[in-house]
Amino acid sequence: MATCARILVVEDEMIVSADIEMQLSDLGYSEVAVAASGKVALSKVLEFRPNLVLMDINLDGSMDGIETATVLKDRFKTPVIYLTAYADQATLDRAKTTQPYGYIVKPFSQGELQASIEMALYRLETEREQGKSQERNAVQSALKALKQRRHDLDDALNVLNRLESATGLPRAKKRGRPKGSKNRPVVI
Repeated sequence: MATCARILVVEDEMIVSADIEMQLSDLGYSEVAVAASGKVALSKVLEFRPNLVLMDINLDGSMDGIETATVLKDRFKTPVIYLTAYADQATLDRAKTTQPYGYIVKPFSQGELQASIEMALYRLETEREQGKSQERNAVQSALKALKQRRHDLDDALNVLNRLESATGLPRAKKRGRPKGSKNRPVVI
């Protein structure tokens, strides 16, 4: 089962990182990058553009995994699954604020890893499709409103012209477009 998803593994223990890489390879994920700190992870995101990040919470450096995930979410909109040995309530509460796509407690099986990745990638695709649909709906609503306004203006001009005809006043004349305008001629 080969997949084209790009996965960034953020893990500071080399043996654990290598094991995760091997499991991902066994699952068919061939595009995998690794970072050992939050700072390195942020630079890898810029060059690698991962679809998903597998994030340890306890990392080398000044940023822990939760702080790194916050930046990934806010700046890059990159989804995160936590892979961590920490399951205490305080850590869970901090992690929840980043709205992770999953939380796996170490040690974990390859099946747990696969299920979490597949669910996260499915959720990501669904959210992107919903976002595109919402954008299309917003554009269609805006176009409909503009067409209605144009129709309303045309009706108002017709009424004005009829009133002018009924009163004997000179009819409104169309004049050309204002210089540089791409709008329809203005009726005065």
